[in-house]
Amino acid sequence: MGQLEAVSADKTSLGFEFQDLVFIEKLLELRPGESLGLEVFDDIHLETITSEVLLYQVKHSLCGGNITDRDCDLWKTLANWLKAFPELPQDREVAFRLHTNKALNSQKLVSLLKAPEKDIKAIIAHVRETHDDIAATDAKKATGASPNPIAGHVSALARASDAQLRFLFERFEFHADDNAILARIDVLLTYLSVPPTQLSATRHQLIGAFKEYKFKTICANKKINVSFDDFRNRIGLALIVAAARSDRANFEEFVDRYYAYRRPQDLSFLRSRYQAQLAELDVTCDEIIDRGIEMKVTEDFIEELRARGLFGHTENVRLENSAHSAWTEIHRDAHSETHADEAAQRKAAFTCYKQTIRESLTANQQSLPIAMSRGKFISLSDQPRIGWAKDWETRFKS
Repeated sequence: MGQLEAVSADKTSLGFEFQDLVFIEKLLELRPGESLGLEVFDDIHLETITSEVLLYQVKHSLCGGNITDRDCDLWKTLANWLKAFPELPQDREVAFRLHTNKALNSQKLVSLLKAPEKDIKAIIAHVRETHDDIAATDAKKATGASPNPIAGHVSALARASDAQLRFLFERFEFHADDNAILARIDVLLTYLSVPPTQLSATRHQLIGAFKEYKFKTICANKKINVSFDDFRNRIGLALIVAAARSDRANFEEFVDRYYAYRRPQDLSFLRSRYQAQLAELDVTCDEIIDRGIEMKVTEDFIEELRARGLFGHTENVRLENSAHSAWTEIHRDAHSETHADEAAQRKAAFTCYKQTIRESLTANQQSLPIAMSRGKFISLSDQPRIGWAKDWETRFKS
């Protein structure tokens, strides 16, 4: 393997990326008065409002796999925490959390550590038995042979007093991650009312904002210690979430829905009120069907926007009122003259219809695609709230 290939194959940076994502997850869980530190007491540490300090070690394996009883990351983490006892804050309750992307298997020590408070004695006994077993095996190796890679970590734990080990294991928790860290961040963002359509973009923006903050803080030779208020203001969570919440409906998506629509063979508008109105104007069957499809796709699209939280009942009522207002003037102009014969009246009604469906509507300060505007006018005529003939109310509204 060449030097360039060797450098490109170095995957240690992935562990730091995973640590940053865990840190962001914990930031999203912060409550007022709490703070989170990076590489201060540990990989990550949380100072809670109850004066508790949680120390997080974050371990990432490129290949995943399982945590076993002889896992090097596990023993190294436990040994490092033991060595750090003199540096821990004496006026706080302390707890230890191991975050790993590996799964937890069912071997003895791992099983005990899943609920360590149930049998601390068995855990301490297993630590010392593991030390004796490794020492005996290494003693049989040839001179110069490499010792077991976890031997030093296990030895440090085995030499500790029962009180020290009890202090460590009573406060220990596993947090096994199945590579769903991004999904968990998205869930936390939904708790902040970020719309589903904006989750990915918001997560990307949040990660970028944190990395910029981290870079500037390290360059200033400062410790990364983020309070609840820092996260919302200095890193910018409040603005990021506010921007995501202000997401507006993209009405251009209607065009995609309309041209992707496949008309069912049994689709019929024969009993609809809008069809009865247009049939009197001698509008062709094909055009009546086209108007019906525009109405259906429009209402389905608006319902989808409602479900996505992008276009509510109030906005839809406002749109319908705006359409009604536009139609009112067109209808008044079309029937401003009195026509004695039926043909002239029908022509005026047809003019009213054609002028109305050429009208472009707006919603949320955006122009609607013309087919969507037509669909909304046809929907109003189907209610029926508008009509084309001068006497449409007496004939179709009952």
